[in-house]
Amino acid sequence: MKNNRYNFLICYEHISREVENITLLKYELEKRGYSCKIGRFDNPYMYVDKIKADVVVTPWLRDDDNVYHFLRFAKKPYKLVNLQWEQIYTPGGMATGWDATRGEAKKCYHLCWGNNSYNRLIEAGVNKDLLSIDGAIHLDYGFPEFEYYYKSRSEIASEFNLDINKKWIFYVSSFSFVNYGAESVEKLADNWGDYVFSLEKVETASQKKTLEWIEKYLESHDCEFIYRPHPSEKNASTFLKELDSRQRNFHIIEKYTVKQWGKVCDKVNLWTSTSWAELLSLDVDYRFIRPIEVDKDYLVESVADQPSISCYEDFEKYNDNEDCHSIDVEDKAKYFDKYYDSSPLIPAYKRIADRLVEIFREKRELAISVPMKRMMKLELFEKKRYFISWLLLIPIKINNLDIIKYYPLRKDIRVSMRHYIDDMRKENELSNCMYRYIEENDSSNAENKKYGK
Repeated sequence: MKNNRYNFLICYEHISREVENITLLKYELEKRGYSCKIGRFDNPYMYVDKIKADVVVTPWLRDDDNVYHFLRFAKKPYKLVNLQWEQIYTPGGMATGWDATRGEAKKCYHLCWGNNSYNRLIEAGVNKDLLSIDGAIHLDYGFPEFEYYYKSRSEIASEFNLDINKKWIFYVSSFSFVNYGAESVEKLADNWGDYVFSLEKVETASQKKTLEWIEKYLESHDCEFIYRPHPSEKNASTFLKELDSRQRNFHIIEKYTVKQWGKVCDKVNLWTSTSWAELLSLDVDYRFIRPIEVDKDYLVESVADQPSISCYEDFEKYNDNEDCHSIDVEDKAKYFDKYYDSSPLIPAYKRIADRLVEIFREKRELAISVPMKRMMKLELFEKKRYFISWLLLIPIKINNLDIIKYYPLRKDIRVSMRHYIDDMRKENELSNCMYRYIEENDSSNAENKKYGK
């Protein structure tokens, strides 16, 4: 019989942001003798195979809807643990309640990168016994065991046909709303008000002006310009498509993490991305580029006070000058320490594994309860997701994606299904690569430590 019971189930949302990191957790937990499965939060196999786990680890957990969704994968006594892949927010998002932790989510475990997140959740009313500061896994890659994890510049050049002798300039997009669609934006606005419309306008205008700067730069500089879309930026905007068609040295590349590109590129440009901390952990320099003034309500708090470029001449100067650094070392440390806790000796993925084992061993049962009326509405949504899961698995099992076009579903749903199947393959490839690497390079293996449940 197929195993569908685990000690730990670790769910993720975005492949590029999370899969490498949760694979490290999986490796560490399995090394200690625990069974562990990873999968996207709406993985069809998890629905169809009715996966259950003693501890369900989530990518986010903010409200009753989130709690109810993940409870279906949890065995009693219920234990939901929030990894919080987003812990630094915009003032506007917090003011509207969009990014707030509320309802039954406050009764679950939450793991924090540092004091900033810990204090925010205390203020939200989360019991301190449910909180812990464990560091951020995505900042672990400066440890010696990851020295050879990343591909070399020559390997990346070969894979994407980039000229290794030219300057490589990297741009990290945070424009998650630019092609979200009017209907989707309106649905979000129904819950969170005009802030959503304003944010979409700010992103659209900022992306358009940024792309104008990039094109102007490419017209007078022979370089390779790599644009990495935000994980939610599934379809290129009109501005992006037009630039891609006009400039042969402009490349839209989704594959690989910000860290990977930061290691091989000569310059890194950001808009509001919190990836600055990952770059800093690898000693990679960066610069914030904001051609349009952005109100602090729309900037995540960790970037709002960092210097930024607001005119084309400075943008050109930064990307031209090999010795032009954005922030001195002391200032970078100041920004870093406010939001992240780090241990110079122990990677965060091992600290988090320690905490997960503690939670697994605890006798406590989380006092979670979703009101019946709300639960009935959520159950209807979950049944639809279960049905879609069955439909997704059919083309996978028979290895024929063409049958999706015959499904009596909306076109956007059918397109999403194809994207999802492709993402599942990417997840497996990335996860297997990380697992093999850390298994071979984990320095603690030499210590031959034994762990017991």
